[in-house]
Amino acid sequence: MHSRSRSKNYGSAGKLRTRPHRELQAIPQKYQLIWRVVREIPEGMVSTYGRIADLCGLFGHARLVGYALHNLPRGSDIPWHRVINAQGKISLSDLDGLAERQRRLLRKEGIIFIKDVISLSKYGWPCDHLSPRIPRR
Repeated sequence: MHSRSRSKNYGSAGKLRTRPHRELQAIPQKYQLIWRVVREIPEGMVSTYGRIADLCGLFGHARLVGYALHNLPRGSDIPWHRVINAQGKISLSDLDGLAERQRRLLRKEGIIFIKDVISLSKYGWPCDHLSPRIPRR
């Protein structure tokens, strides 16, 4: 029988080594991919969570885009405020003031809201006529 210190599942201090689930190990790489794509959104334009997911090859994972933006490092220069929902609305809650902050940042870039909705045909990025259409699964 192997002693605890010699077993590959235990460290030198005899404590059980744990490894994160394979899916959890991949999330930071996915976040970095999402952040790279969001960084490409030009000033004065917006994109949707689903469109960013599609551009990253993460079809159907719009929520993962939201999680990645929520987990941006403090002080990041990634333009998180340029990502909105598929209805052209801000998804953040008004309770913590982030929705108003996002609205203010977008207005500062020249984006116009009509009844709290942004026109994706006018401000949406990437423009469908400039980029290849990405198939949905």
